Amino acid sequence: MPPSKGESLSFERLQEVFQAKTKEHIFVFIVAGDIGGVGKTTMSKVIVDMLRRCPRKVIVIDADDRNRNVLQVYKGVCPTYEAAFSSLEWRQNQFDPILSEPLTHSANGVVNTKAGIGEAIAEHLIEHRQIEVSQEEGLTTIMVIVSDGMPGSLDVAQKLFQEVGDEIPLIFVRNERDFDFTQWKQILKSNEFQKSLRKYNIPVISLPRLDIRTETLVKDLQVPYLDAAYKWRELELPHFNPSVAMRVRRFINAGMYEAMRGILHHVT
Repeated sequence: MPPSKGESLSFERLQEVFQAKTKEHIFVFIVAGDIGGVGKTTMSKVIVDMLRRCPRKVIVIDADDRNRNVLQVYKGVCPTYEAAFSSLEWRQNQFDPILSEPLTHSANGVVNTKAGIGEAIAEHLIEHRQIEVSQEEGLTTIMVIVSDGMPGSLDVAQKLFQEVGDEIPLIFVRNERDFDFTQWKQILKSNEFQKSLRKYNIPVISLPRLDIRTETLVKDLQVPYLDAAYKWRELELPHFNPSVAMRVRRFINAGMYEAMRGILHHVT
C-alpha cells in the first residue's frame, strides 16, 4: 500500500513500497528544465541510481548534446543511448525512442534533456498519442521539472505546467544548491505558482545540496553517485576517504528518497 498524504516513511520502507510499484509499472522519466545549469544532469543521475536498485533494468537516454556527463557516467553500467534533439526535430519523429526503447526492453527509462527541448518532447509525445498508447502497454511517463529558484527558471517551469500539465504527470524539483528550504518557501509563495501546483496535482521535492568540492570530485571521476558512496574502496577512487563517501551517501540517499516520494504521489 502506498503511503498516505502526510505520512513519513523510513528510507527502507519507502524504497520497499517504490520497488513493489516498479514491478507493476514501467516508468519513463523526462528530466527537463529549460534553462541550463539548474540541475537536470544531477537529478537525472539521482533517478538512474534510484532505478538501479529496482528489479527492472534501466535505460539511459542522454538528449543533452551540450553536456554528455550522464552518458559518460553510465556507459557500461546500464544500456545507454545518445540522442541529439533540436526544437525542430519533433517534425521528423525523432523522439520515438524515448518510449519505444523502454517498452521494447520492458525497462525503466531516464531521459536527460538539454535546455529548451522539454516542451517540444512533451508536445510530440502528446500529439502522436504516444503517451496514451504507452499507458495501455503499462508504461507511466512522468516529467521531472528542475528549477534553481531564479526567476527565469521559475517562469519556464510555470510555462511547462500550463503546456503539458493536463496530459503528463509532473514533479517539480527545487534545487537546494543555492537556496535552502526556508528561502525556497519564500520563493514558492506566489499565489499563481501555488495555483498551478494544485491545479495540475504537482508534488514538490528537493534536490539536496552537495558541497562543491565533493560534487566536483565525483563529477571529475565520472562515476555514479551510488558507486562513489558505497564502492569507493573497491573502485580505488582517488582522493576519497570515509568522510567524503559519507557526504556522497547522505546526498544520494536523500535525493533518492525525495524522488521516490514524488513518484509515489502519482502512482496508486
